[in-house]
Amino acid sequence: MAAAPTLRRHDVHVYLVKIDESLERKLLSSYEGLLDDGERDRFDRLTGEHTRTEFLVTRALCRIMLSEFADRPPDAWRFDTNAHGKPCIANGGTENHLEFNLSNSKGLVACVVGTGCRLGIDVEPHAQIRNVEAMARRFFTASEAGFVVSAEPSERLARFIGIWTLKEAFVKAWGSGMSLPLDMFSFDTQGHRPAHFFHTPSLGNPKRWRFHAWDVAPAHRMALAIATEESDARIGVTLRYGVPRLSGGNGWFDSPGAAVRLLLPA
Repeated sequence: MAAAPTLRRHDVHVYLVKIDESLERKLLSSYEGLLDDGERDRFDRLTGEHTRTEFLVTRALCRIMLSEFADRPPDAWRFDTNAHGKPCIANGGTENHLEFNLSNSKGLVACVVGTGCRLGIDVEPHAQIRNVEAMARRFFTASEAGFVVSAEPSERLARFIGIWTLKEAFVKAWGSGMSLPLDMFSFDTQGHRPAHFFHTPSLGNPKRWRFHAWDVAPAHRMALAIATEESDARIGVTLRYGVPRLSGGNGWFDSPGAAVRLLLPA
């Protein structure tokens, strides 16, 4: 097996897979061979072709991404969850100290992998949501809800999704699930990059955190939350679209287009 490429500290890689008719049946069948016993049990209980396909792609993408950066084949990874259900690599990870997070939503699967940082990712479709104003008042801080409600009706959904994805990404990176009250932190999305604010000392130093958001794939919004031990760290983010594939026990990501590289300043 070829040596895995080096994943530098504070380098983050995001891979996106569109779930559509381009995913061949043979390829999906190959993903089934990667599942461990627990994943196989969950897969067998799923109903609906789209739901089963989304599960297979999500698990395959995670395993193949991790194998890009560690000398371990995709079917050898084992996973656990913390007390709040956040997935993690079993037995404390690998010698590379890899961290990952996953998200999927209506035709799009996303996985982020990095080292030396805490990670959260969320993707949401630009789909119609009923009662956007009521949802904002229920789940957002007063300033966030005001920003949504004050918009023209045609802009309220985009503002809501923009804040919601950031909140979801942070909650997932924090690792405590929805037990973290959403009014303990807030975002201002009016600038070029989202600004974040912590409203309780229990969340620690806000300068450790970086956030970024994109429109992707093209009907989804994606947000990243990244925390480092160093408040002045510069984070490199590489974004690719493609399809996870297998060959001779190694994983790789078949990406037809050029990677997008971003630098998130301190």
